[in-house]
Amino acid sequence: MKQQSAEYFAWFKFLYVEGLNTAARRLIYKAICEKKITIEELFVITDFEFREIFSEFGTEDFPALSVQNFRATNTKKIQTKFEDLYEDTFFIPLVSPYYPRRIRQRLGPAAPPAFFGRGHLPLINVRHIAVIGSEAADEKEIKLTWRLCTHFARMGYDVLSNHSWGVSEHAHKSALVADGTTTGLIACGFNDFWVRTNIQKRGYEVNSLFISAVLPNKLFTKKTIQERAKLLVAWAEAVVVVKSDYFKDENTDAHGHIAAARYALENNIPVFIPHKKLVNRYSLGNAELSVAGAIEFTHPREITAFLYHRSKPA
Repeated sequence: MKQQSAEYFAWFKFLYVEGLNTAARRLIYKAICEKKITIEELFVITDFEFREIFSEFGTEDFPALSVQNFRATNTKKIQTKFEDLYEDTFFIPLVSPYYPRRIRQRLGPAAPPAFFGRGHLPLINVRHIAVIGSEAADEKEIKLTWRLCTHFARMGYDVLSNHSWGVSEHAHKSALVADGTTTGLIACGFNDFWVRTNIQKRGYEVNSLFISAVLPNKLFTKKTIQERAKLLVAWAEAVVVVKSDYFKDENTDAHGHIAAARYALENNIPVFIPHKKLVNRYSLGNAELSVAGAIEFTHPREITAFLYHRSKPA
């Protein structure tokens, strides 16, 4: 990482450029992939060269974007932030070998420019099954979560969730109790994040990973929660929705579970929901997902068997 510090710092500084929306980032990433420019050159390029490569900027679609957006960054201040990361936080730009391969493959130019991580970094590119669901899960749904994640851990899968309450909390915990591993994708920056005590006690530095696509000093918002849901399913080999409902509260947007599952189905990522007999009845969201094409299961083995046969060459 130290050998690439200049390149990594340029990616870090890129996150602080004002006026870049998702569409603008896609255009820049595309130009970098096509080797029209490097990330470092973005900050020293002339106005003429910039207009030659990015003719779309300064037009009606991107009226406020020009080379000045890159020159206006406070390099000294950002350098201090960058150096502080190395104390306890990994910086994982698109060019890093640790960048989540599945996210890069599935999202392409729409993938986040970088992630921040804490914990056991090699977990980034293992096989993940996402287990998600409502914060208001009942006793049966919690027991089912433990049963699922214990099985996945014993079958060698990393349990991926969002380090929230309810289903997510128990997904992380049960994977570790089963001597497996777990990964949490969070919706805020690491300055506002702490690993739960029951995970810390199990030595999370060697069996857990937490990553975020949000700048370290940013709090979670509805937008970052929705973006996390999309990244979560793009990262997973399969998605299990234990419970999804329509209610909202001040901390979460339960619609995110349904939106995440729908995104998965639209992109040929298998989505599984428990059969009604496992949880007494469908939640409102799971009833909708059943109609949309989610696969019902009655035992966790059905999920891993499905993935095994799917992965075998034709």
